[in-house]
Amino acid sequence: MTASPHRASFHRAVAHHRSGRLRQAERVLSRILAERPEDPDALDLLGVIAAESGHADKACSLIAQAIRLGGPTATYCSHLGAILEHQQNLSGAIACYRQALDQQPDDAGILWRLGNLLHRGGQLEEAAQHYERCTVLAPTNAEAWFNLGVTLTMLNRPADGLRCYERTLALSPKHKDAHNNLGILLHASGRLDSAVASYRRALHHAPHYGEARYNLGLALQQQDRLDEAASTYRRLLGDWPHHREAHNNLGNVLLALNDLDGAVTSYQRALTFDPHHAEANWNMGLVRLLKGDLAAGWRGFEWRFDQVRSIRRHGEHPRWAGQDLNGGRVLLWAEQGLGDTLQFIRYAALAEARGASVVVECHAPLVPLLRTVPGVGEVYAIGDELPLIEAQIPIMSLPLLFGTTLETVPAPIPYVEVPTEANQKWETRLKQFDGPRIGLVWLGNPNHKNDHHRSIPLDTIRPLLELGVHWFTLQPDATAPHGMISLAEHLHTFVDTAAAISQMDLVISVDTSVAHLAGSLGCPVWALIPHAPDWRWMLDRPDSPWYPSMTLYRQPRRGDWDSVIAKVKHDLAEAASKRGRSLPLSSGFSTAVI
Repeated sequence: MTASPHRASFHRAVAHHRSGRLRQAERVLSRILAERPEDPDALDLLGVIAAESGHADKACSLIAQAIRLGGPTATYCSHLGAILEHQQNLSGAIACYRQALDQQPDDAGILWRLGNLLHRGGQLEEAAQHYERCTVLAPTNAEAWFNLGVTLTMLNRPADGLRCYERTLALSPKHKDAHNNLGILLHASGRLDSAVASYRRALHHAPHYGEARYNLGLALQQQDRLDEAASTYRRLLGDWPHHREAHNNLGNVLLALNDLDGAVTSYQRALTFDPHHAEANWNMGLVRLLKGDLAAGWRGFEWRFDQVRSIRRHGEHPRWAGQDLNGGRVLLWAEQGLGDTLQFIRYAALAEARGASVVVECHAPLVPLLRTVPGVGEVYAIGDELPLIEAQIPIMSLPLLFGTTLETVPAPIPYVEVPTEANQKWETRLKQFDGPRIGLVWLGNPNHKNDHHRSIPLDTIRPLLELGVHWFTLQPDATAPHGMISLAEHLHTFVDTAAAISQMDLVISVDTSVAHLAGSLGCPVWALIPHAPDWRWMLDRPDSPWYPSMTLYRQPRRGDWDSVIAKVKHDLAEAASKRGRSLPLSSGFSTAVI
């Protein structure tokens, strides 16, 4: 059967169009329409050509006419949907693709395009359904698997997203975005070695892929492979010199390496591109504090509240600016850890001296102790109903308010007291142990992001236990090794810990809340500090202006706790010798539970 002249002409127009001969195709279609003005196929193709020639409005009009004449076929609706999509008319494009899908529900191409639009429009559940249907109909479509992975990840289904990225890479091993996204999911699940491998594969296929290189830097940094992380960020910045996050993170790496000048340079570069970059400003403040420039450091420290994970409470009340409240209540609220609160509660007395009645909101374990602090009027646990207050201020903003410098750190030690009853109970409990008593804390909070740097392996501290003193654990969650006396079953509250500390001749502690508690009680405390210290311990100096009874023992190199413990052991023996008594090795003291 011979095709009609009109059909033959239309096929010639199609052939011209496929070969890119748009003008010839347009002339053929115009002749067809001159004879048959209601030919929907000719109108549709002429609309497609108009769109490709940059005449979108004309194209929409022609294809809409084709739909009126020939019905909402999948082809016509898809063509109109594509034009509307190009015009950023997402709702119109989605409506067209839905009509197309009604006509051809098993068309993988339509499913793919509709899924893309729904994804862009935030309709993720429906987008995922269309992508999933597309992968069933076209299982070798790598991009459908990839987009399904992205969508499922955004729907908080990381395991399904990971499976989709693995399928994408099975079909398209060089898919850089799939390698990178797979790395992100592995990274988030703590599988850092595998994440690093995925990022490296992405970079193997795309050496200048900035996102993958940045993610690689983050993973290496988290693994504490700091030299590699620094090199990775520097290479990224060679390609993307304006990458402010890379500048900031390079600064963090250099700070962890104790290269303070390099860190400052990196933070300054981040701030050159974004003067309001909250983390870079905050980090710059930390460096200033670490260097002892407290005035500038406190100003930078205030940027903590502009960061994504900042803790803000009580914003409904005005912030206290230090004015005389004539006996009105000011709320000092704890914002970070127990040690931070113990360090800065000393400012309550200064607030009271400004005419304020001081109300404190803190973590529940600290409530009984903070009631003993000079200047504190009322103490409430976080979450308790508070009294009416006139003003509020986060407790760690008080040094800025009072203009604290190294020379003016308020240190009226002790400023925390042990309740009399608890003190008497612990005095009775420990009176059987004659001779030197030393409380030991070698582990910090495992949930602290820097705990792997500040906690010490048990085997590393064992040489201390050879000295003939009574060693006591001051942490309830640690098993006492041989040679140490466990207090675990008696350390129910922070008051118990404080009372136990008060019965010690010395406390030796890693950088954790117990060190702050001992310092605030005025007890002798030797703090064991990582090579890259927290800002409050500053650099090099063996003492702390915050705690006059504290001596700092610093790692000479990253991870070198052996040298620290050897120095502590030496100094303990030397201190005993100066007092005319020795600390014999293995003198018969053994593990005990009281």
